[in-house]
Amino acid sequence: MSESITVRGFVASEVRRHDTHSGDELATFRMGSTERRFNRQQNTWEDGETNWYSVSCFRGLAKNVAVSLNKGEKVVVHGRLQIRPWTSSDGRAMTTVGIEALTVGHDLMWGISGYRRVTKDNPIPWIAVQTPDPESGTSDPWVDRETGEIQEGNEIAETEDAESGWEQGTNAVPGEDLPELSEETEDAVRAA
Repeated sequence: MSESITVRGFVASEVRRHDTHSGDELATFRMGSTERRFNRQQNTWEDGETNWYSVSCFRGLAKNVAVSLNKGEKVVVHGRLQIRPWTSSDGRAMTTVGIEALTVGHDLMWGISGYRRVTKDNPIPWIAVQTPDPESGTSDPWVDRETGEIQEGNEIAETEDAESGWEQGTNAVPGEDLPELSEETEDAVRAA
């Protein structure tokens, strides 16, 4: 089956990067999409059933997804629906529902996002493609993977490779200037 589908939901797993047998890049993640219903009797919103998808992204999309998405973020995925029956080790008939993504983006209904065009002249920032530290699983060994907090005694300014700590209003990507924001945008960011 190869039908087009667009799904709004959330990233339910960490994005994993792989290489295919032909050498192409592949990024995969699990995605959940939960229906929301309004209960008129209680005047509240309630969660309905959650549909689960295995999302696969190839080549350039795989690279961009791997550095852009994090577990828990709201996303919109458009691609080809793939329904695959299979048999479990105990002989039960199972079905996997997947999406071969053609495009992926943050769902701006729930937050804001920035865009940066990636080209040969303007590649993915070096900090985003660093090899993760095997012990912490992050590119930043001073970051606690569970909480995202900087570990005590390992502040950024104390690390050998950091030239200076991050200050509000500065860009994390060296050599790039931050765009000026309008008052309306700044108010929207403060309200979020």
